[in-house]
Amino acid sequence: MSVSWIAIGDIHISAKPLAYWDSFSQKEWRRFPTWATRLQEAIDQANLDAVDFFTQLGDVVNAPWDTDGWVARLQSFVDQINDGANGLSGIDCYNVIGNHRLAAEEANYFTTIAAAQGTRSNQHPSAEVPSAYTFEINSVRFIVIYNKYNAEMGAAQLTWLEDTALDTSLPVVVLSHAYLHTDMHDYGDPSYAYYNDGTEAATVRGLLEAHGKVQGVLQCHYHRANSFRMINNIPYFSLHGSVLAPIPSDNAFYKFELDPDKFSVGGQSRGHITVTGYGSKAQDVNLVNAFIGA
Repeated sequence: MSVSWIAIGDIHISAKPLAYWDSFSQKEWRRFPTWATRLQEAIDQANLDAVDFFTQLGDVVNAPWDTDGWVARLQSFVDQINDGANGLSGIDCYNVIGNHRLAAEEANYFTTIAAAQGTRSNQHPSAEVPSAYTFEINSVRFIVIYNKYNAEMGAAQLTWLEDTALDTSLPVVVLSHAYLHTDMHDYGDPSYAYYNDGTEAATVRGLLEAHGKVQGVLQCHYHRANSFRMINNIPYFSLHGSVLAPIPSDNAFYKFELDPDKFSVGGQSRGHITVTGYGSKAQDVNLVNAFIGA
């Protein structure tokens, strides 16, 4: 049985007016106040396609620059997801935690966003990592990891990933915020190389490769990316950030469809993946589909 989902990343909710963001050198940040329109477009597509679930891959709020009332803005995301008339209709939302959250307020963050959360399983028991968990849909296990900026997971979460999350005979898809590969220079901006020192990312990749049934990794964080990498026969797809889609209401989000009927690719048991991009910044996913054999 196949499984489908809508994925969106880097929404960056802001309550500040456009004039505030005009003072920054990165003019694309002016998209921040358009978050509700961008999110609603993704919700509407999920309902139209009757997908199996919805996921946002981190950085819902825009801390630390936009900290005043950030809990209320996070609640506005929850309210929009759960809205009886316009929210997700019978579709669970699964959340990945990004780097734009306040470290001193993590407990409140997790409690608030959990109100827009499908049923979790195998949740990481460590108090410092309450947001790493798994869920299963149509005989596929999805693993959500928490890795901050630089694929930083820590020893406890790495142990959980190896001994608990990956302890399954089911095919696996990993949902991450930070990148799990180390080729940030490929995006033409060497300043972003510091986002991944490669140490723990390489460890995670090794664990995924050893499992043998990892269908793919979804990640975001670097807003300008819309790219695909195949590393040791595991596909890594980097979503373009919704926040950098052009004004006024264009967007970037994606529909993934996985048929887990297995065929072997270089020792990895992998199914058939189709990716559909929505919004001008996601339209070149046909290149991704061609590369992974869709």
